Amino acid sequence: MSALTEEKRVSTKTSAADLVTETDHFVENLIISVLKEKFPSHRFIAEESTAAGSKCVLTDSPTWIIDPVDGTCNFVHSVCLCCRELYNVI
Repeated sequence: MSALTEEKRVSTKTSAADLVTETDHFVENLIISVLKEKFPSHRFIAEESTAAGSKCVLTDSPTWIIDPVDGTCNFVHSVCLCCRELYNVI
């Protein structure tokens, strides 16, 4: 929650409107690490990892699709219309 009001380092992925922050990466890693502890046999397809070149492979294994900060553009501009209640999901 504190990251919403802090200064952010922002970069782009596929276009000027496709933003990513350090918080996106941090939250993605946090979600995956917590889920791996609870569900070690599950697989993960995560937005930032995939954008960075990780292969997106679908199998019959249970798979989590992860968007670490839904509404990154709003997050970048400190607009509260973004997903920030991540622990409720986990």
